[in-house]
Amino acid sequence: MAVLDILRNIYFALQKKETPCCLFLDFAKAFDTVDHKIFQSKLSHYVIRGLAKNWFKSYLSSRYQLVCIGSVLSDKKVIEYGVSQGSVLGPI
Repeated sequence: MAVLDILRNIYFALQKKETPCCLFLDFAKAFDTVDHKIFQSKLSHYVIRGLAKNWFKSYLSSRYQLVCIGSVLSDKKVIEYGVSQGSVLGPI
């Protein structure tokens, strides 16, 4: 359905003599290894700014993780790469 919607929008734009433009982002496995700071600079480079960029920045900043085995907890570590397991953006 998404492809049909895109094609319909392109078709209508061409009928109006407009230049259609699409941006495709494939985040599959991207968040497993990408450095958060590099990712944010790439967003700016590709003109992703404002609300969308702020959402990613907020989502990726000040994140910590720890491990619990039985009743023993590890120290908290800052997450600088990837995203938290079980998060909306994390791999399923």
